[in-house]
Amino acid sequence: NATFDGNSAGYVRALSEDAAPAGGALRLDGSRRRVAVVLERSRLVRNIAASRGGAVSAIGADLTATDCVFGANDGRYGGAAFVSGTSDVRIEGGAVEANGCGAANTTSVEAVQGGGVFVQGGSDTAVTVTAAAVVRANCATQFGGGACARDGAALRIDGGARVWQNTA
Repeated sequence: NATFDGNSAGYVRALSEDAAPAGGALRLDGSRRRVAVVLERSRLVRNIAASRGGAVSAIGADLTATDCVFGANDGRYGGAAFVSGTSDVRIEGGAVEANGCGAANTTSVEAVQGGGVFVQGGSDTAVTVTAAAVVRANCATQFGGGACARDGAALRIDGGARVWQNTA
């Protein structure tokens, strides 16, 4: 388990041949052993992944982001975050803004699905956006400008979260 408080990760690129295609700032892989990460008052801005999760890729991992900013990140599936494989992700407060629109890069990586957040998997994979979080001005070329859920995954927008001005 790890806790990050008041950090900033920006201008990270995961595009070279030897780089992982997922999670420009954080790649959480719990496929062998469960991973749990807490982000508090942190900024993940202008990160790029060639495929999944411009800022964060969570596969079989638990992530709680409290009062964090995910802004201007780019990944084909989940401009800000890609979530899959029995993961539980909570975004509590903070903002998911202007992700997936190609703003972080000059390499034409734009979100195809889930400009802000992309979640896929069975019913044991979930993303919850709660407590006055803002999901705004995210872009996707196909569908789910703000968020996209597929294959039985759960996407919950709770208690005061604001979702607006997203495009697909």
